[in-house]
Amino acid sequence: MTPAEYRNTARAGQGLSTYESFEVKRPVAEVGQAFRKKANECLSLKLGSQNRPLIGIAGSVNYYGQVIPKVFTSGSRAELHVQIKYKNQVGQIPEDGMYHFVADAYPSGKGTTRVDIYRRTKFATVAEAVRGWASGQSMACPDPNTFL
Repeated sequence: MTPAEYRNTARAGQGLSTYESFEVKRPVAEVGQAFRKKANECLSLKLGSQNRPLIGIAGSVNYYGQVIPKVFTSGSRAELHVQIKYKNQVGQIPEDGMYHFVADAYPSGKGTTRVDIYRRTKFATVAEAVRGWASGQSMACPDPNTFL
């Protein structure tokens, strides 16, 4: 799916995706800056498992996937996309993996910004974090164990 197709799927409530919207009393440029600052810090993750031998302390990590956040900003819009790319995926998958979360921010009035969130239902804690980032009230990272 493209981001536009993902938005349509979530807005229609199809599959395991949902849509929500809110406004914040903050200019869209500040919301975009918050997305950019926090996305890489909080959402850029490698997914792996630890292999441990029966005897000894050495081990190795097998990475089987990666969470890839991207932020796009322009003068009047900010977008946050979160994709998950797994090793050995089959089918028509975007280059950086399937979309699990998309947030669009755009002006809704003087000094206010509307944020539309399209997400997998499991990404509720990411949506909560993005709400805090957008409003500037909380810059906390979501716990990866709640959405992965």
